[in-house]
Amino acid sequence: MRPRAFRVGALLAGAAAFGATGPGAEPPCSESSVLTLLGTDTAADRSLFALSSATPGIETWLVIVDARDESARLLPDSLAGLRSGAFYGPGPFLAATPCGADCFQPVRLGGDGWEPLGGPIAHSSTATAHFTYDRHGSPWIALLSLSEIAGVVDVTAFRFAAPSWEPRGRLRVQAVGAPAATPDPVHDDAVLVGSGRFRAGNAPAYWIPSLPAPSGAPRGRVVAVAGAAAYLTFDSRLYTSLDGGVTWFPDSWTPWTGPGALPGTDYWIDLPAATSDASLAALWHDERHGDAPVTYLARWTPSRGWAAPVRLGGAAGETSFDHAVSAAADKWLLLGSCRASGRGSVLDVLLVDPGTTAPRAASLALESAWSP
Repeated sequence: MRPRAFRVGALLAGAAAFGATGPGAEPPCSESSVLTLLGTDTAADRSLFALSSATPGIETWLVIVDARDESARLLPDSLAGLRSGAFYGPGPFLAATPCGADCFQPVRLGGDGWEPLGGPIAHSSTATAHFTYDRHGSPWIALLSLSEIAGVVDVTAFRFAAPSWEPRGRLRVQAVGAPAATPDPVHDDAVLVGSGRFRAGNAPAYWIPSLPAPSGAPRGRVVAVAGAAAYLTFDSRLYTSLDGGVTWFPDSWTPWTGPGALPGTDYWIDLPAATSDASLAALWHDERHGDAPVTYLARWTPSRGWAAPVRLGGAAGETSFDHAVSAAADKWLLLGSCRASGRGSVLDVLLVDPGTTAPRAASLALESAWSP
């Protein structure tokens, strides 16, 4: 997502840290440390981040942010520089590590760090690995490669059936977003990758019959939402379908009233990591007033449309937030920078509780997630 400056500096100045300071004699991070989202466990409401380290001898930390108890746990990344892949789904975090030329070894994050899951998978090393779980709890890996056709991605899928990974077919798909692979909300044994569906007992097929083709707009990404669908172009034009992609309508709603605005110029829309597919979570970045940008948090459901948005911005003092997570029960978690605090480190965050429109600021102490 595009980094945004939210005007909440005064709130953060008075925020108290949760828990004790982080592990080690030196703070694990500084304000120059980079936080990178690796995956979202939608069942546990947890997100996994890689954090560039300020600790001598440690290249990268892993940070597990729990949206339910508002905590951040820290552990060394034993596969720093050797880990790849993105993850989204209801289960423990998954990734891949190289096991030779054109070989992926899936791994799962457990109590003792990254552990192999099944055997290696032979595939072109130019592919990108994307992991998820179906609603039966089975892990999947989708290996994505660019095709010779613009906007079309070649997907090869595997499903884990202990003790090995089983091939589940190959399909060319469109409208792949981030996350690329997600659980299918309709079939418990299936996952979605862009416009494609991969099932445990069926050949790959397309779950959506059509995509909108707006004149002059670049391509976009498609998202399944509670039996309906949404499509967001790369210049922030939003379309919704209540009949599973048969009929599409441009969505003209904006979180502000008054004169309209031009998507991709006056405002941008981001779709953040979300732990529920019951609604479409969206961030609206309003840039109509360049010296006072505003961001709105909003949710769309097929039955009720858009709920009242949460407004961020409009006061003096700015603090940047680079990641947003739409947690379960309509909670929002927005993460800013990591900074030293005493001999530990904290993450500055904004939280929006269910049923409220006023954010609250906090600092989450990075707690040790292992026994020394």
